[in-house]
Amino acid sequence: MVAEHIANSTSSVQNKVSIVSRMKRKDVQEKKRELDRLCFNGVSVGTILKNHAETDVNYYLSLNNKAKHVVGMSLNSTVPALYKAAKYPRNCGLKSEMALNRTALNKADTWGEIKEKFHMKNKKNTSKSKLNHLLKIVNKTMKRSDLTKAYIDARNLEIEYIESSNESIFNIYSHIINIYRFHSEALRFKSNDPTELDNLMKVWGPIFEILFPDTSTVRCKWGESQAEHNKFKVDCHLIFYYNDKLIDVANIEAARYMTAKKTNDDHLKLAIESKDILDFIIKNSSSFDHKSVSIPLIQICNNSCDVLKLHLVDNGLYCIEEYFNLTIPFNPTTFARNASDFFFHLVTLKYPLDGLFISAKEVLRPLLASSNRQTEEIDYTTWLRGSFYPPLTDNDLIYIPENLYGPTNNASNKKQKQ
Repeated sequence: MVAEHIANSTSSVQNKVSIVSRMKRKDVQEKKRELDRLCFNGVSVGTILKNHAETDVNYYLSLNNKAKHVVGMSLNSTVPALYKAAKYPRNCGLKSEMALNRTALNKADTWGEIKEKFHMKNKKNTSKSKLNHLLKIVNKTMKRSDLTKAYIDARNLEIEYIESSNESIFNIYSHIINIYRFHSEALRFKSNDPTELDNLMKVWGPIFEILFPDTSTVRCKWGESQAEHNKFKVDCHLIFYYNDKLIDVANIEAARYMTAKKTNDDHLKLAIESKDILDFIIKNSSSFDHKSVSIPLIQICNNSCDVLKLHLVDNGLYCIEEYFNLTIPFNPTTFARNASDFFFHLVTLKYPLDGLFISAKEVLRPLLASSNRQTEEIDYTTWLRGSFYPPLTDNDLIYIPENLYGPTNNASNKKQKQ
């Protein structure tokens, strides 16, 4: 279903890489072109990224971490257009023979056009004003740092809203108040303490368990285990069980502290996992709308949780953009001032994932029956591209996806919408 993971090589590869898939190409010098439609000086974004990534991967072992990150993203047909790590390093070879220099994709007007073209609007399932009203009693006592009274208020409101969608909000708020009461040291940043498991057990694990309980459509599967659609291991899967089939919806990675290398490595790992999840959904869905479906990338470190999202933006091109950040500050008063934003983002994360599979018989019909895929104006399976898995060691072979580009003769493809 997805490209095979890299296999360990028994021979030593020193200061060079072996690109196995290139041996199968008739003309490795010929520059291929991608089918995405946003162009600069006549060359599409996907073409620029992939052409130069194919060149730079020949020197993969000598690239710095940020350049490897860019190559990995590009060979996974993914443009990190809308988050802070999107700036491409000068030494990664991103230049075009058609008057685009090394920093062309860093120009403000260029990125502005990319952002405008690829941005996916978030669906609002609630409003911050409603949350302000809902949380005002607990927030008032939290701002006075009266944690005992705030906890009692939160529990009383949880009981008042039992069996409603607001019950989980006050359940989570009660947990956060108890962090301040009993585990406030877990919110302090230290280089070697707490551990990843400390953060998950005391801070973030209960929040995600309340948000995605076992009785909900999407639920949590904890412990470092292999992803469903590739051979990566992750700290937590958000999964969907359907007709005895386990389907990954999103993945969570946790870290004790974030170095630049760890950040780049985890972002690339989560991007590949999310791309493989999205590819699986598209291949097995009876209908699909690329403008409304995205896969979250969740990265936890200490008291902070960064959430990005990946979606399919065009033929042969995926995009990652910032979604939101969740932070539990050391001061409870500070949390109370921003509580509405915190819970607004949690709701923003939960309902799209639950809603993706709420009508499972319609969404994943081909998993149950051999019925033909419903006829769509666009066959989005033709937009998908292969996955690139970075080598685990310097001795591993590097494989470029066979279907890195779309077919050169796409006359049989149905007309695409803008």
